[in-house]
Amino acid sequence: MQEKNQHPPRWADRFLEWFCKDQHLEVIQGDLYELFYDRLENMPPWQARFYFIRDVLDMIRPFALRGLIPYNLIYPITMFKNYLKTAFRGLIRRKSYALINIFGLSLGISVCLILYLTIRTELEYDAFHSKAERIVRITQIFERDAGLFYQPYMPYPAARALRQDFPEWEKVTQIHTNGGGTIQAGNKKIVLSRVVFADEYFLDVFDFKLLQGNRQNALKEPNTVVLSQSSAQKIFGDEPAIGKLIKLDDMLSLKVTGIIKDPPRASHLPYSMLVSYTSFTNDYFPLDLDIFSEWDFTDHGSVYALLQSGKKAENYAQELDQFKNKYYEKDIAQILEIYPQALRDIHFDMRFAERNLGRTISQGTLWTYGGLGFFILLVACINFINLSTAQASLKNREVGIRKVMGAKRGQLITQFLTEAFLLTGIALSFALGLIYVILPKASQLVGLPLYLNLLTDFHLWAFVLFTFVTVSLLAGFYPAFLLSSYQPIVSLRSLAPSGSPSNRFLRRSLVVFQFFITQVLIIGTLVAYQQMNHFRSKDLGYQPEAVVMSHLPFSRDSIQSVRLKERLLAHPQIAQVSLNSSPASNNITLSGGFQGIGDDPDNWQSVQFRAADQDYLATYSMQLLAGKNILDQKKAIPDIIVNETLLRKIGIQNPEEALGKELATTLGINRARIVGVVKDFHNLSLQNQITPCIIAYLPENFWNFSVRLHPKQDIPALIADMENTYNQLFPNEVFEYYFEDDRLARYYREEERLMQTFQVFALIAILIGSFGLFGLISFIALQKTKEIGIRKVLGASVNHIVRLISGEFLKLLLISFTLAAPLAYVLMQHWLEDFAYRIQIQAWVFVLAAGISLLITCFTIAYQTLKTAFLNPVEALHYE
Repeated sequence: MQEKNQHPPRWADRFLEWFCKDQHLEVIQGDLYELFYDRLENMPPWQARFYFIRDVLDMIRPFALRGLIPYNLIYPITMFKNYLKTAFRGLIRRKSYALINIFGLSLGISVCLILYLTIRTELEYDAFHSKAERIVRITQIFERDAGLFYQPYMPYPAARALRQDFPEWEKVTQIHTNGGGTIQAGNKKIVLSRVVFADEYFLDVFDFKLLQGNRQNALKEPNTVVLSQSSAQKIFGDEPAIGKLIKLDDMLSLKVTGIIKDPPRASHLPYSMLVSYTSFTNDYFPLDLDIFSEWDFTDHGSVYALLQSGKKAENYAQELDQFKNKYYEKDIAQILEIYPQALRDIHFDMRFAERNLGRTISQGTLWTYGGLGFFILLVACINFINLSTAQASLKNREVGIRKVMGAKRGQLITQFLTEAFLLTGIALSFALGLIYVILPKASQLVGLPLYLNLLTDFHLWAFVLFTFVTVSLLAGFYPAFLLSSYQPIVSLRSLAPSGSPSNRFLRRSLVVFQFFITQVLIIGTLVAYQQMNHFRSKDLGYQPEAVVMSHLPFSRDSIQSVRLKERLLAHPQIAQVSLNSSPASNNITLSGGFQGIGDDPDNWQSVQFRAADQDYLATYSMQLLAGKNILDQKKAIPDIIVNETLLRKIGIQNPEEALGKELATTLGINRARIVGVVKDFHNLSLQNQITPCIIAYLPENFWNFSVRLHPKQDIPALIADMENTYNQLFPNEVFEYYFEDDRLARYYREEERLMQTFQVFALIAILIGSFGLFGLISFIALQKTKEIGIRKVLGASVNHIVRLISGEFLKLLLISFTLAAPLAYVLMQHWLEDFAYRIQIQAWVFVLAAGISLLITCFTIAYQTLKTAFLNPVEALHYE
């Protein structure tokens, strides 16, 4: 043994040398070494450390009592060890109770943490800019006959005028978002989305990181470009890109002057490349106007301003009102508001969502996520409280004996809270492990890349610690307060305070609240599903199925475009082909104004334009109600086709009466004659009302072509033939396509995602509640075992026993449904207000929700109820 003492483990040697010397206990140092080698040398290191320190504390307790060590130092440690030991034994003794609580709490904590990561990720949008609080986007809000129209773009002369009229603003930068573009470098061709023209002040306002190049002049000269890191890799691979030449849309030759880091995911302004704004010319708009001097023309140009330190956007409301009156025509200025939108608000402002380059999410959705996480965690805590208070009778004698032996109430509360903290800690450990497993699926569900970095994420650790403490106190405080309040004489007589009226009322109230949350989620899920099904099944006024869309080259060579159409029509599997500006339903499209000839010249009404050839109606299977399709386009007064909504705006009900009527319009058609009326079709997404629409032959705006396929064709082979034809006619372009029905589905992606989230989390809430209900009914059935035995001896039937046990829960379910239905109706009615075409919430939704809740409750309590009802009376009377 002496040989062993000469070579103790380093950690034990250092600990004992420090501890014994500091406490003047050198006399037992050798005994402690011997203790380690005799009992702990064959244990795993982590286990040896735990038991070693525990036994050291046990050995020094007598010395503490004799005054060698201050008793106040050792007593809390010893008591905590005893509390922990007692709590652990209690959980082992009541395994089923512990497992139900651990399962519910771990699932609830997992959901809460995932939704915390989701909300935090959304709130981080644009926060990485050091001057984010001072950056605003200058936008326009128009008051039109159909309501307010929110436009995130500004006329192209606006930036120059703002710099002149607001010299106190530190910087004003202007961009133009060009959508996608075909990039050619040598023999390599690729298509990049999100091509952005940006002026020289862009990198002064925003903190996007330039990896190579000079930040001050990278975008100053014309015909220069800064590539994102990923775009440079796609175009040049591992070769150096600086100084190389690329060609954009077979129009612009650009010199690479910089490499910029890919935009952070949390940016409202994603880009693949930044082209110097001085390269942007009128050639991009085949219109007979100078866009850089026209204040009544807006396309995709945005203006951002960096305000003075300490200034807010609202400080400039009066000056911006004077600004619009100075530069806009009087009739436009009267219906226009210049609105400076804070940078951090862009991601959450759904009014501009349709035209934002990045994704937009409503703050209501974030509140929904937060509420879901909170209530699901609350359901798990309710399980803990219900089971703890229900099992209080099992701890009566324990509490009584402890109080007789001198235990104070504070000590008992500490004991029971220790049990709650231990159970929550175990649940938290399982929750963190579960999150690592389900995080990829959760990311797909919410549509965001979520990351759990416990090593370096201080804020995450703070939230985890806050959740741990809050859940432990929320779940454990009332049971601890209740159990510690028992009187010794009552406890030792086994009179169960858990059966007192106040405790029964609390337990029933918590069960009602649990049912209440679950039923609100079920009703919300059913309404959301019905609304989305309404979107899927609603008649759009045209047929989007089997329609393939692709873009025409930016140069829009009309001769080659016509050749493309002819060659595609020659294909036996293609039914129709149309050259056009946009598909039938499109939120981003040509817009302008119209009025009847002879109307008040100031009474212009908004209208959506569709530039299209004569095959547009046939390609989209639209119904012509009166007149003819567009045939002759070379008249002094061009022919147009209008929809029914436009006719109602000019006071015409019969489509036949509209034929031959003339309208004054914008967008290059000063005067036009109605030759056809098409049945109303949804020219915007279903979140919006159908608006007046004009279909006109405007070949300069033919940016796309649409192809209707014959049904049941070999789609991959047909797409390959289309690509081959396209590449032969446009060798410098890249063929990209999409199906019209897939594009429409993307309009409702956020609603679909929210509905799926509701479904998943409602299921989780139901699952947690069902487990808690199962545990509660099991314990109540156990308490009533002897009563049931007596009743059966006296002739009670199985049905009577089942009603005895389950009847109370069915009453609580009815009460909770009575409370949940009105609230769910109000909440979902408010949600539906965002949709122009929405369902009416029917009574059967509530009946179905009540039926689902009843079915879940019956299945949950059926096993234990029937098991107890069929119990042999002899065994029941022998119970206890």
